[in-house]
Amino acid sequence: MKKGFSTYIAAPEMKEVVVLYDDVFLASAYNEISPDDGEAMKNYIERACIIQMPERAMKLLSLKEGDHVMVKTERGSIVVKAMGIEDESFLIPKSPIVLSLCEPGEYRQIMAVLTKTDKEVSELLIAPNTPAH
Repeated sequence: MKKGFSTYIAAPEMKEVVVLYDDVFLASAYNEISPDDGEAMKNYIERACIIQMPERAMKLLSLKEGDHVMVKTERGSIVVKAMGIEDESFLIPKSPIVLSLCEPGEYRQIMAVLTKTDKEVSELLIAPNTPAH
């Protein structure tokens, strides 16, 4: 197999403060979704697994709307879809997926390294209707 020059160059990445925000739909839907309701679960994951980021950041990371982004902290990483916004903030809705990256008691923002990835979007860490521990 022939390897090109780009094989040895790391994908662009950026370290940013990501603000976690409350999404009323996600908060109420999480407790009502049955793991057996595939369509509702799909809609929940579509809404929970996004990062809203400035257009300038999307360009720097060579991202298009809907591309996958790895969000990595000291506690782990998740994969979400990119969504461009005009604001200069980096935003992710609060959900069990993103809260796994937070330090205990720190649920307002995270310091994360963002990188474009081909990996699949993260799945829920706890099933709906199951109390979080």
